[in-house]
Amino acid sequence: MVPQHLVILLVKLAVAAALASVLTRSTGFQRMLMREERTLAQRVRMAVVCALIFGAGVAARVFTHDAY
Repeated sequence: MVPQHLVILLVKLAVAAALASVLTRSTGFQRMLMREERTLAQRVRMAVVCALIFGAGVAARVFTHDAY
């Protein structure tokens, strides 16, 4: 039972690392992230991107509640 939990945790870590890698390699997101001051439109766009990423994680948990 314990090795199965470790595999699940490793898969979760790998997915989180892959998403972080994709986001930080995106030039548009990277430019928005590194700015000192952002306009309202840029803040909203960054919030929407982050909400989509986190929303996908929540949706995965909701839809796979028996296996996740």
